Amino acid sequence: MAASRLARAGAEVKDAVLPPGFARIPDAHRAVSSVEFTQNFTWEIEQHWNEISETLRNGRLKHGMATSFERYCEAREFLAACRHTLDQFFENYDVLLTPAAAGEAPVGLQSTGYTGFCTIWTSTQVPAVTLTVLRGPNGLPVGAQLIARRDRDRKLFAFAQWIQRTLS
Repeated sequence: MAASRLARAGAEVKDAVLPPGFARIPDAHRAVSSVEFTQNFTWEIEQHWNEISETLRNGRLKHGMATSFERYCEAREFLAACRHTLDQFFENYDVLLTPAAAGEAPVGLQSTGYTGFCTIWTSTQVPAVTLTVLRGPNGLPVGAQLIARRDRDRKLFAFAQWIQRTLS
């Protein structure tokens, strides 16, 4: 819906398909972020293990401690290669328009929702911004995410302003 409205407003809109290897990004991201998360909690792990929530102990920390240094290095190298590939990919696009989430923001403060729609952009270190494009059944926002090439933050913000005005 947002893409068709932008096309009617004069934007050149075309589908983009990321390289097939990018399907491995969530696994690589999990390896890197879990190891680094665990490293950041070294003191807490050594001094206050039993005071860390069971969710963290059995989730991110467990995964980070179980990930080998070799796997961590391989995942970092893979993500660096993806960043290079994405730089080349952006030679054909100014910005990408993607869903920010599977739907409406969750009700309450227990969760921010599923983060999988952001993982690829976090891992490839590109600027991303989310705009509210609709309201869901609970009156909460439904977002669209805009992504630009690395180091093109200002360009992304200019597009975001135009898109926000166009969709409002």
